[in-house]
Amino acid sequence: MGTVGEINPSRAGSFHITIPDFSRDPVFDRFGRNGRFGVIELALKDKKIGRVLATIKAEDGPESGLNVRGDYRDPLIFTRVH
Repeated sequence: MGTVGEINPSRAGSFHITIPDFSRDPVFDRFGRNGRFGVIELALKDKKIGRVLATIKAEDGPESGLNVRGDYRDPLIFTRVH
C-alpha cells in the first residue's frame, strides 16, 4: 500500500499518527472475515537515508504490525520486531 503516515518521535519514544479507518474501506470489507480485516505492517524508516531501521508491532497485536480496526485504544504500546 505504501506510506500510511510519518511520525516524529519524542526523545521518550512516544509518537502520534492518524491511520485511515481501513475497516470502512470497501476493499477491506470485501476480504474481511468475521470483523477481521487484516494487518498493517509498520516499519520505521530514517527519512534522511531512506533505510528501514526497525519493524514494530502492537504490544497486544499479531506477530507483526497492527490489526486493522475502526478505532484503537490510547495509548497503544508498540514493541520492536526486527
